[in-house]
Amino acid sequence: MSPQERRASIVAAAMPLVRIHGKDVTTRQIAEAAGVAEGTLFRVFDDKEAIVQAVVSSVLDSGPVVSRLDAIDAQRPIDELVPELVSILQHRMRDVIEIMMAVRWMPPEHISRHRNEWQNDPIMHRIIEMLSGHGDELSIPAQQAAKILRLLVFAGTHPMISDGRPLETDEIVGALLDGIRRRPPAKFAQRIRRDRVGTTPSAKSSGRTTPTAKSP
Repeated sequence: MSPQERRASIVAAAMPLVRIHGKDVTTRQIAEAAGVAEGTLFRVFDDKEAIVQAVVSSVLDSGPVVSRLDAIDAQRPIDELVPELVSILQHRMRDVIEIMMAVRWMPPEHISRHRNEWQNDPIMHRIIEMLSGHGDELSIPAQQAAKILRLLVFAGTHPMISDGRPLETDEIVGALLDGIRRRPPAKFAQRIRRDRVGTTPSAKSSGRTTPTAKSP
């Protein structure tokens, strides 16, 4: 096994332990989970702190999530596309939140290393691109729709924001695609229809009747 493969194997073994024990995880626990001698850990990492940092770095890595997004057929109906986007983001948010709450800290150098990634998030770029393909079905620009999607997923997934009752995927999707109102008021619905077709109210909808020409 190459050093890179060994490193990845140790990080994968350490991740569930860090979720449970946070910074209190021991190198013995990690070594046992990875199936290696404890001394092997220090041939790849300087110390336990370096292993925890590598776990944090791994969970923040956007690469695997971008790959999952790239595998989606962006042309599928929006009713099928949005639930998949929400599900993928929920999974990522859950991983990030659980690890960050478990370790309760992040070294300053780690923050600066990931700052540009958060400012130029490739995950959001992919989501905006996919939603843009359904722009004629959206009432707001794709960029704003993607931002609202991410905010709802974050708030609905974070246990402290959701009062320990995270939202289900279909709840988030319903709020995104249908809103929370059972039925829009008649005047509002009529205005939406007019705006979409670019017409004025018909004589029938206004309650007026159009006289018919009498035959001579």
